[in-house]
Amino acid sequence: MVALTGWLAIVGKRTERLDRAYALVYGLGLGLIGDEVGLLLTFGNYYSELTYQIFVGGIGLIILGALAVRFGERLRKDLRGMKRWEVVGLVGLFLAGFSTLFFAFDQDLIGTLFALTGILAIFLSYHNRHEIIPVHAGN
Repeated sequence: MVALTGWLAIVGKRTERLDRAYALVYGLGLGLIGDEVGLLLTFGNYYSELTYQIFVGGIGLIILGALAVRFGERLRKDLRGMKRWEVVGLVGLFLAGFSTLFFAFDQDLIGTLFALTGILAIFLSYHNRHEIIPVHAGN
C-alpha cells in the first residue's frame, strides 16, 4: 500500500481528490506497518512493553512535529529575543520534565541523569540571571 501509493502520487495524475485518496491509503499503510513494528521488534510477544513505548513515542513526535510546523516561526522569534540564561533555564525545565517519561518506564538511571542535568541548568540560569552592570567612578 505504501509503495504503490507513493509511486502513484509521484508519477500519477494529480488532482485534489486523488491527492486526498493517496494520502488516506498511504496513512492506512503506515498504520499497518506501525501496528506490526511491535511484533517485529519483540519477536512475536505482542503484549510487550516495547510496543506501548513505541506507540507513545510516535504519537509524541507527531504532536511535537505538528506544533513545530505550525508555530516554528513564532518560536524562533521568541528564542532570538531571549537572554542566554533564560534559554538555559527553559532547557533545564524541559530536561527535568522529560525525565518523568524515563521514570514512568522504569528507566531510573537515565531519568535521574536527565532530572539532575535539568535541575543543574535551572540552578545555573537562576544564579546567573542578574547581569553585571559595571559601575563607573565619578558618575
